[in-house]
Amino acid sequence: MNRALRSGKNIASTEGAVVYENDLVQLIQYKPLTPKVYGRPLVIVPPYINKFYILDLSQESSLVRYALEQGQQVFILSWRNANQSIADKDWDDYVQQGVLDCIDVMKDITGEEQVNTLGFCIGGTILATALAVAKARGEEPAASMTLLTSMLDFSDTGVLDVFVDEAHVQMREQAIGGKNGRPAGLMRGVEFANTFSYLRPNDLVWNYVVDNYLKGRTPQALDLLFWNSDSTNLPGPMCVWYLRNTYLENKLKDPNALTMCGEKVGLTSLTLPVFIYGSREDRYRAVEISLCVRIHSRRAIEVRARRIGAHCGRDQSAVEEQAQLLDHRQRRRASARRS
Repeated sequence: MNRALRSGKNIASTEGAVVYENDLVQLIQYKPLTPKVYGRPLVIVPPYINKFYILDLSQESSLVRYALEQGQQVFILSWRNANQSIADKDWDDYVQQGVLDCIDVMKDITGEEQVNTLGFCIGGTILATALAVAKARGEEPAASMTLLTSMLDFSDTGVLDVFVDEAHVQMREQAIGGKNGRPAGLMRGVEFANTFSYLRPNDLVWNYVVDNYLKGRTPQALDLLFWNSDSTNLPGPMCVWYLRNTYLENKLKDPNALTMCGEKVGLTSLTLPVFIYGSREDRYRAVEISLCVRIHSRRAIEVRARRIGAHCGRDQSAVEEQAQLLDHRQRRRASARRS
């Protein structure tokens, strides 16, 4: 981990406070940056692989800070780095205790009936499933859902297919999944880190072998790589459920194929407004095959990620393109009101 970067100093420095916690998560509420704020809050569900501050790196590339500057009330989940005391937690626990319980707390704090939601990477996958569980219960706690590079349809997982097959999943189920009376274990964060690094070996492995080992250069201080090395452990039962039901059997896309928290779940039951962003050059999954929600009317926004960290706001052309689209929408609405 690069010593030039310090969490809370020059990375993850947006001011906030923990307002709720349980065995799996802490809920952080950020300090407003505007005199007035919108009533309906925004909750961000980051991936539970690595730490929460992926969307609050430096001030210049912080989605959290940007949302605060626009007058949003922002909350974010910080997932616990699992140890043996919570090794038996499963996917249902992450849905209920991680997402739905935190949404209830946010509603109590703000007095609002609904929240806006944003999920990044696997955080978007668990957010979508949590809202589907709520829908099956007759509840609609979210007014909108934004998904950033999140997979819901696992028909084509790209190079990750190399790492996930029936034999591998069975091995993990026996080793850490708590199967056949064996104690549940942990999926170690270092295993994820190594796997993800070898998805982009030229950038994330051999680049450092050449520059650091062969040439003796000091690694450059990059906030995204700092986050990438800040890995977390995961409870085995949750991890193996995810591997089998998404990557291996792809059940999430089929209505009522899965039962979560005692409810038959179908993502196509969700009718809330959805904004979906997919990177063409995302290292895990490109835009074309990552979606399965039912969208009755849509406008596609294609943004080509030109360099690492584009999803954190560094690709200025992407920002300008989205701003132009929003400006176009506002002009159309204004014209419609005048007529």
